[in-house]
Parts: sequence; C-alpha cells; structure tokens
Amino acid sequence: RDLYINPEAVAALRQGQPLPENTIIVIEGYHAEVGSDGNPVQGVDGHYLKAAPLAMLHVAHRRSDWTDADFPSVVRAGRWNFGSFDVQSGARFDEDLSACFNCHQAMIQTDFLYTTADLLRYVRTQEPQYQFCNLRRRLPC
Repeated sequence: RDLYINPEAVAALRQGQPLPENTIIVIEGYHAEVGSDGNPVQGVDGHYLKAAPLAMLHVAHRRSDWTDADFPSVVRAGRWNFGSFDVQSGARFDEDLSACFNCHQAMIQTDFLYTTADLLRYVRTQEPQYQFCNLRRRLPC
C-alpha cells in the first residue's frame, strides 16, 4: 500500500506540531505479486512486490466538527473518520467500518493512527517508510 498525506499535515509534522484539522490520508492498496508457488513474491529488500492496484482507495479525514449526519459517532476514532471509495467512479463503498474503528481505538496515544512514527520518520528523512501488518486478510493493512 502507498500512503499519501496532504501538504499542510506534512508541514505541521516538520514543525513538531500535531496533525492539524482537515488532515487527509489516502491509502492506495495493491495486490501482492504471486509466484508460481502461489505465495507472495518478495524483493531483495524483503518487501512484497506490487501487482495490480485494488479497486478502492481508503481515506482517513481528521476533523473536529463531524456530526452524526456526516458519520455516526459510534463509527469514529477520535476526530478521524474513514471511508473507502471506488477508484474509477469515486463512489463511496457502503461497508461496515466498525472493524476499522475498533482496531484504531487501540492507538489513542498516537491520535488513533498506526502510522504516526512512520509519518514522522518520512518528514525527517524524505525516505519512504515500510510497515508490515500482521493481521491476516486485513485491508488496507
């Protein structure tokens, strides 16, 4: 998966500030390349090789003014709301996101994000970061 974050959020992190209001994180997922043995193929760096992109983008948006008309409060992680969108049409997928929110609740100390440390390393080094999720069959992990 590739993770993109808006420039205002990167600027705030560079200045040692927390992620600001209206931070947007977009996660573009990929299938792993599969070898003839049926297992994912790893490159020399140990990372899985990308194959076809997934048909959806995952988006996290941080705001303090969400209302139940936007998203019910039971499906929020702090100020974050999540959604998945069709890559071709932009239509929002109608899906149960409770597993996403429940999982992210465990990360309250890092503003409900699993990637906070990676984002901070990226703004310091400008080098892409890699994180492996051990939860099987999880998207976008």
